[in-house]
Amino acid sequence: MPQGQTAIVAITVVPRLIGSITNQVVVGSPYADPANATLTSRMTVVVVEKPVLEYERQQNKLLIGWPVAAGEFILETTDNLASPAGWTEEKNTRVIVDGRVTVTIKMSTGLRYYRLRTP
Repeated sequence: MPQGQTAIVAITVVPRLIGSITNQVVVGSPYADPANATLTSRMTVVVVEKPVLEYERQQNKLLIGWPVAAGEFILETTDNLASPAGWTEEKNTRVIVDGRVTVTIKMSTGLRYYRLRTP
């Protein structure tokens, strides 16, 4: 690669373990880089299971929750599963208690469906 040029490489990884994983890349070059003498880069990520939505009814409210370790999932809702379903983000406030994200929703008489989506 000519001097002063850059290259971007995207690598898709499918983890087979749950937990903390460190990815490391080492690039070889005949030239020294004063900012990174070893030409090494590391990134640690936390792999979690797909979260399962749990729900509980309390009087006229529905509590929906999932593990906070599952990351920044977005709770979405629709009243129709026919294609296209038209999912929208549930706007009720998220509360984190005891390692769980919980959203409280006032129940209505109509059908509502919920799902988690990765951002």
